[in-house]
Amino acid sequence: MRRRIAAIALLMMIGAAPLAAQDAQNVAGTWNGTFTRGTGKEEFSMVITQDGEKVTGTLSSKVLSGVSKESKNVGKEREDVKVVGTYVGNKLSVKVGKQDSIEGTVVGDVLTGQAITTNGPPRVVSATKTK
Repeated sequence: MRRRIAAIALLMMIGAAPLAAQDAQNVAGTWNGTFTRGTGKEEFSMVITQDGEKVTGTLSSKVLSGVSKESKNVGKEREDVKVVGTYVGNKLSVKVGKQDSIEGTVVGDVLTGQAITTNGPPRVVSATKTK
């Protein structure tokens, strides 16, 4: 009886390995989306490459609208800011530049989460991967 259980367990583990590999998603590519906080909105494009769990790339953005004191930033652009982080399971975690970060969940070609900045509360992140 023990041998049967051990054999079944071994077969289940061997069979599960290919399924786990198939579930691993490649998030490399171009992600277009927005950061929003209140009435403030910033559009961005993030191009990332992936090597296993490690992701690297760049992010460019433009502020479309601001809230209160941030209204002075409308039209402000950032280009090719360095992005470094990880993609584990379905969780993307990247540092943007020296102080900002994005923490999100990827489902298919959609990223949702939040951006943590040094100047205010977190912003909502929503992006779609282009094909």
